[in-house]
Amino acid sequence: MEDLYLCMQKQNINYTSVRESIYKLFLEKKHVALSATEIVNILNQKYPKKISINTVYRHLRVFLECKLILSVHDNVKTTYYFLSTKNSVFQICTQCSQVQKTDREVCHEFQDADFITVHKKCKKCLLNLNKGS
Repeated sequence: MEDLYLCMQKQNINYTSVRESIYKLFLEKKHVALSATEIVNILNQKYPKKISINTVYRHLRVFLECKLILSVHDNVKTTYYFLSTKNSVFQICTQCSQVQKTDREVCHEFQDADFITVHKKCKKCLLNLNKGS
């Protein structure tokens, strides 16, 4: 949460419970891709006041500027957001467009990369493809 407070100070914006709720969601779902719509749906189940998609996008923009989160686009141009970690590796399925964070190690050549995306079929699509053969 310290990173969130530093971000708010740096951006010269006020602390709000909505910002905290969004950031906590990212902390809870470290390895899960979240679209803005999914964030709204999850928070509207938990949060007493309705949160609009515009509010979520506004807060996501601040989080991106502070490098608290990363955004990754799938093959159909949907944007997914992840908690930012150094040298993150993401896999985007070339068949179903699922985006997920992997535990892959980054080779020496890419140690200075913020994140890397690998485009290949996910395990589920590979399994379905092999069943059809």
